[in-house]
Amino acid sequence: MEDPDTKVQEPQEAPPAPPEPEPQPQPDPAPPPEAGSNSAAESSAEEADYPDFEPLEAEGEPEGKVPAGAAPPAPEPFTGQEIASGVAMALMMGLKITSDEERAAFERAFTQAVPFMPTPFILDALKVGEALAAYGIHKGMTGPADLRRLPAWLRLLLGAATLGMAGYSAARAVMEVRRGREADSGAAGGPAAGQPGPRPVPTEA
Repeated sequence: MEDPDTKVQEPQEAPPAPPEPEPQPQPDPAPPPEAGSNSAAESSAEEADYPDFEPLEAEGEPEGKVPAGAAPPAPEPFTGQEIASGVAMALMMGLKITSDEERAAFERAFTQAVPFMPTPFILDALKVGEALAAYGIHKGMTGPADLRRLPAWLRLLLGAATLGMAGYSAARAVMEVRRGREADSGAAGGPAAGQPGPRPVPTEA
């Protein structure tokens, strides 16, 4: 018989290790607070606490100044009466109207060129002022700077009209000088300018 005290004990197996836990996805780190985020959070908190709270509007652009990126205001077109008055004044200056009778006759004929339809009314019906504004002729023009921005064909047309008026006025001035010279020659009893005088009558020897 074997002595129980001298019996070699067999090694015992170690218990199995518990399974390792699976790695869980970690949440993304929160981004650092941006500048002004505290103020935005505070404003949103104030709006939540006070639903009737309305923040003050930021100070806008100075009055009369167009904010950056905004479309400029639409130009104000001329009215039919303003267009007719301007053209009439230019024509009267070219015709050199001096007496009240001539002025009244001119205005009556110019205003009622079409029976029962005044000239300014026709211009308004045709929207001539809006058409001119589309080509850069409108109220508020400052002078040569605006005229240089007109289309080339419109500048040529206006230049031709200006030259026509200038040539007509120059021709009238020359005719008036000639009529005055002829009147002076007739009053003096002499021959008219450019005409030969009477031939002498031959006498018998």
